[in-house]
Amino acid sequence: MKSLEVPLLAYQEQLQIRTEGEQKQIFDPVRRKWLVLQAEEWLRQLWIQYLKTEKAYPFSKMQVEKGLAVYGQKRRTDLLLFDKNTQPLVLFELKAPRQSLNAVVLDQIMRYNSSLQMPYLIISNGRQNYGFVWNPKLKEYEVLGEIPFYAEN
Repeated sequence: MKSLEVPLLAYQEQLQIRTEGEQKQIFDPVRRKWLVLQAEEWLRQLWIQYLKTEKAYPFSKMQVEKGLAVYGQKRRTDLLLFDKNTQPLVLFELKAPRQSLNAVVLDQIMRYNSSLQMPYLIISNGRQNYGFVWNPKLKEYEVLGEIPFYAEN
């Protein structure tokens, strides 16, 4: 499977990180609050900076940790992007860099998407990034070559 080429580490300098007591925190511009710095949160913030800077998505068209029900169980999405009409567009499933992206992760995002019906899916651990786009004619997901720009939607 072809990986998406996304230079996430180039956005490290745009992250706001502070130490509060003995705890490192990272600022989330979407939720406008400081959060405990963890590997998955660090990755999410890199993606947010990349999407804002390179793909021109405004923070107002991003949603973090949206609650949803999947087969009767409460779950949370890692990151969602919306188009200009505020229609759901891209669903992200983010994992810590040490976690491999495998069939279990792909199955997880597919289950989440069963209720959301997003045309684009992205799974990432920061080292590997894979994208998929829905092909309505074939009624299946195909490998995504590039994340769409905000202006394209």
